[in-house]
Parts: sequence; structure tokens; C-alpha cells
Amino acid sequence: MKRSFAILLTTITILLFPMLAMQIHASVNRPVVVIQSIETDPSPVTPGNEFKLKINLENEGNQSARWVTLSLTSIEGREGLGSFSVLNNDNTIHLGRIDKDEEAQGVFSMVNAGAIEPGIYNLNFLLKYTNHNGIEYESNHVTGIIIREENLLSLFNINIPSEAELDDEIYIEGEFANLGKYDIESVMIKIQGDIDISPSEYFVGTMASGDVDMFSSNAVVSKSGNIDIKIEASYTDSMNQRTVTSVDKKIQVSEPKEDLSQEQIPEEDEGFFTSIISFIKRLFGLG
Repeated sequence: MKRSFAILLTTITILLFPMLAMQIHASVNRPVVVIQSIETDPSPVTPGNEFKLKINLENEGNQSARWVTLSLTSIEGREGLGSFSVLNNDNTIHLGRIDKDEEAQGVFSMVNAGAIEPGIYNLNFLLKYTNHNGIEYESNHVTGIIIREENLLSLFNINIPSEAELDDEIYIEGEFANLGKYDIESVMIKIQGDIDISPSEYFVGTMASGDVDMFSSNAVVSKSGNIDIKIEASYTDSMNQRTVTSVDKKIQVSEPKEDLSQEQIPEEDEGFFTSIISFIKRLFGLG
């Protein structure tokens, strides 16, 4: 019974395989344009700045694709493109013809509004093309664009002496501010260098937009030569991304100078002055 079932299954498979092969071959007997990759330049995109949206395509079918067009239609969940605008063109790019196994790239020059909030925005676009007989094909696609503010935390009014002597105690001071439009979290200030710094770290936490704060540390110079000092400010933004900005300074540390007071007289000079004083004392009968 088992052998008869196996023979029957094999026979059915042999009979169906040519039919499946014909269907698969028939399904690709047309142009098939697919999206290979999508990227922005720069990445991430920053509010109020221009960027390029690059869409890379490939025709994986066995016929040429003609009258290929890409159209940006809307922001997902909104009407139209919202805070995004296409520059130097309308919202449709005409790529013409893409032959079998060939690649093409569509580039949208764009800009977003300066008041746009950081986040991920999904852009909807439509891909259309025809085969050599004029049969039309189309497909809808979505791509995400990341909007992030950059350099929200600024360091300024940094006060570090440029020169010091070995074993000097110096002061390192400065200010920092959130210059962005939105709150930032986990703000941290670190002071690094080949000297003994106390404190060397400040955990500030959350800073609202426009907040200003300051830091102040003592340091003991324990090494001569050129000392590199780095002040680093970091924070976490609304995209949960860590951003770091820093300021580099140098301190020229010299050895302490010998203190030669006027009372210290070289030995060879001491004999000369002593003889003069003795002569005067003898002259006046004082010694």
C-alpha cells in the first residue's frame, strides 16, 4: 500500500512539474522593476536643510520596462507631503527605459521645514512602467526618513590656563546650553586629561530648550610638558541617539623656577664685601 502511494505521488509530481514551470515562466514574462535600496544624503536629515532622496531600481523581469516613473505622493497618515518639498522639479521623476537586468537611480532633491519635529517620517511613492506592448504595471512603496537635530548641546566660555608650573592647582570652568528647540536627556559633562581633576564628571540629567548651566573643577598639575585637556558634553535626543561634542585645550607646564633673593650672595662675592667692611671698621677703630 505504501509503495503504491509513493508511485502515485511521484506520478502526480512529474505531471504537475511542467505545468508549474510553465506558470512560473509565464509569470516573469514581463518587466519586473524592484526597489533595491533607498537612502538619503545626508543621513540623518536635519530640520530646515536640503537633502537628496536616492532610490535605486533594477529590472528583474525578462522584458524591458518603458516609461518608468517614480512619484512621491504623500506622508503616511497625512495628505500631501506635509513639511517636505521637492526642489527644482515636481513630485514625479521620469526614468525612461530600464532593460532586463539593468539598474537605474531616481533622485529627488528635497527640503524640509525648519519647524519639523525630530522623528521618523514615512514617504509614500508610486512606481509605474509599461512593457513593449503598452501594458501598464504599478506598485506602491513606502520609505522611512529620519529627522534629527544636530549639535543641540553647546560648550562655551571655557576657562583653562594655557600655562602653569608643576604642582600648581588650577581651575577649569565653562558653560553649556541646550540650543535646540526640544528637551534633551541624560546630559553629561566629562573633563579628561593627564592631571588630577576633581570632579571630573557632572551628570546634569534633563535640559529643557534654552537652559544654560555651568561647571567648575579643581585640578593639580602633576606632569610637566604639554598637557591635553578634553571637555566632553553628551546627551540623548528624542530618537534615543547619543550625541557627543567636545572642546580640546592645551596647558604648557614648566618646572618651578629657583627663587634667588637679593640676600643670597655668591661665595666669591662674600669675601670681597667682607674685606671692605673689615677695612672700614679698622679705619674708624671699630674692630
